[in-house]
Amino acid sequence: FFILGVDVDSNAIGKYFCDEFRIVMSGKKKKEYKDQILNLINDFKIQIIIPTSDEEAITLSEIKNEIKKRKCILASGEESILKILNNKIKTYDFLERKSLCDFRWRKILSYDDFKKFSKQLFEFNETYIFKSADDRGSRNIFFIKSKKVYNHIENSKYSLDDIKDLLQKNKNASKFFIMEELCKPVYDIDMLTWEGELFRCIQRKRIHSDFPNEGHEIVKNKLILKFCKRIAKEFNLSGLYDCDFMFNKKNKPVLLEINPRQSGSIAISLVAGFKLIDDLVQLLLGNKIKKSQK
Repeated sequence: FFILGVDVDSNAIGKYFCDEFRIVMSGKKKKEYKDQILNLINDFKIQIIIPTSDEEAITLSEIKNEIKKRKCILASGEESILKILNNKIKTYDFLERKSLCDFRWRKILSYDDFKKFSKQLFEFNETYIFKSADDRGSRNIFFIKSKKVYNHIENSKYSLDDIKDLLQKNKNASKFFIMEELCKPVYDIDMLTWEGELFRCIQRKRIHSDFPNEGHEIVKNKLILKFCKRIAKEFNLSGLYDCDFMFNKKNKPVLLEINPRQSGSIAISLVAGFKLIDDLVQLLLGNKIKKSQK
């Protein structure tokens, strides 16, 4: 294969793994990014595009037909599905409708709403969590423990006033939610799907739940596997997706989030011998691959 890599950063390490490299705008700058990608498809006769960030996947899904007209395949789901997956509240609403949301949570509309529901949660759990619906990388995650507020790794103390300020600055009904605390560790799942079927499910248990880059153990949990099959079917997924799971106190798997693109730590699965990118390319080219959960 000939590989063209693109990034907003001229020093991106990924450029050393490509035949050619070009700098592009962020996927958030939709018009400029779309124009640049369409021009690159024409210039390099690109046949397949594999987005590796949420912004890329969602922005390019909006011009999927234009990409197809250029005889190029976009390795990404439908726009309507991706916009659900990119927002945790929309994802949880969808899961609830499918009876796949097995934990207490509530969308937060105001600070009064936060106080009311946090009081209810405190009756069930000493610790609960307040977080953003669309931030990534552990941003805007607060643990409320014994009525004291900490960041996601519980080593920096905040106050309820910090949450109040955050809600007042972001008066967006779909921005924040509150949920019960789940049980560590976190599981990162690499999920290869096609037309609603699950072809690969690589389960990686984090060595340290708060620091995914400190290592993983490859495991196989039947409950997670069964859940992933349901997710692939209910969302009618095609492509490579990254999921985060934890378990509730009843030892049932809970989907924290599903990202509309491959995992940032997919290299772990590749090094472990799972040829996920190769398999994805074969499916995109219309070839068959064997189902395997080994």
